[in-house]
Amino acid sequence: GEIFGERSRRIAERITGQTWEQIVRFDWPALLAIAFFLIILCYLAANGVGIIYAVVRFYHFRARRIGGNIYIDYGFLTVKSYTLPVKNIHALIIKQNFLRQCFRQCSVELVSIGYGDDKNEVALLFPLIRVSQLEALLHSLLPEYAGMESESLSPAPHAALRRYLLWPTVIFLLP
Repeated sequence: GEIFGERSRRIAERITGQTWEQIVRFDWPALLAIAFFLIILCYLAANGVGIIYAVVRFYHFRARRIGGNIYIDYGFLTVKSYTLPVKNIHALIIKQNFLRQCFRQCSVELVSIGYGDDKNEVALLFPLIRVSQLEALLHSLLPEYAGMESESLSPAPHAALRRYLLWPTVIFLLP
């Protein structure tokens, strides 16, 4: 009322009062169902925006090996191209979030000395690939690392799920 004036305060109180009266008319199970639906809708919308961003960012993604180097280039608005010597690749990181696990997709990152030291850059070998095709594509591009991914794709132990998923959620929801 002091900032916008008394009339603005009365209008805001009337709108919030009407909204609260409409919310109170519903039963609690219906409110919980609506809240759950809105959370799922927000999650899907955020993933939709992420998918659109990934399509624009990784447009025309190509990874090829010529001799001892891997050449990667991609991009629609900003074209990015880089070369990684195979001898400097020290590890592969296979990542899956919840949505990718549902669709059996993953991404593969390369850990290389000298690349990605600043600006949180990541050397992507495959931004999105089916898990069933991973071994064949790795064998064709990096035969040095082929056959190792079957041991690395195991589900997280239950203790890890409790520690990194359940407890932070409970602590977040308590207040």
